[in-house]
Amino acid sequence: MAAHHCFGSRHCSIHSTDAAAPVYKKHLIPRYRRGIPCWILFAIIIITNCKTVKEASAKTFVFFLISQPLIYLFQVPFSELGWSLFRYYPTWFLWTLLTIPMALIGWHTRQKGILSGVILSPMLILLAVIGVSYLQTAMRVFPRELLSAIFCFGTIILFPAVILTEKKQRITAILLTVFVSGTLIWVTQRTNYSSCRFPLPETVSGAAITEVQITDPDTVIVDPEMLKEGTFLVSVKKPCENEIRLIGSDGALLAMYQVDAGYDETGALKTDCKLKESE
Repeated sequence: MAAHHCFGSRHCSIHSTDAAAPVYKKHLIPRYRRGIPCWILFAIIIITNCKTVKEASAKTFVFFLISQPLIYLFQVPFSELGWSLFRYYPTWFLWTLLTIPMALIGWHTRQKGILSGVILSPMLILLAVIGVSYLQTAMRVFPRELLSAIFCFGTIILFPAVILTEKKQRITAILLTVFVSGTLIWVTQRTNYSSCRFPLPETVSGAAITEVQITDPDTVIVDPEMLKEGTFLVSVKKPCENEIRLIGSDGALLAMYQVDAGYDETGALKTDCKLKESE
């Protein structure tokens, strides 16, 4: 979950969202832009059923070149963005171009030796990371994204069993997937946060702040360097209710904020921050 910022107001409410507007907001099936696991499945099916490297590369490229614009075109009547939805297509077009070299490499999963397991593992790692994200959302807002999580973990089991033919290939792919995806998930979980940033009150100088008092410092971080520059930046790690007090050198209360965070209906961490009147 990336950090999001809000400027220039006494109150801000922010949360993480997908860039593309959803066509259907409440369902178990992943939204198109978040349907990467499905596209991985389609690509793998095409690549592994081609007899030559050139055939795999050409067919995969043509499939994505045709399917991506059609998907966007289908969504236009249903999306709030209308035709503006196509502003997100350039990213997918770049991925379409990248299918050429990826298919050239991916075709070699058909070959003997542990290299096939190494080649397949990046797709399994990506599916594992996305699957864990879906599972976390399902646990927060059950049963949202539950089928998405099942789909991801199902394909992780299916791909090595069907595509790889040797035991050493499967072991290699599984070990790489567990180690790399586990590391990535651990790192991202430690850095995931929701944040809010806006100027300090006109009556408060950042240089005058000598202490920041936080009700629960384990859930909230206030950037001291930003305070010196006259900006209040608070980062929230998990759901909480916090009161943050900015104290001056003489012990006087300069400003007080109420920071509340919780998961919204999509499972995203939402932060609400208000400047409170001094007691």
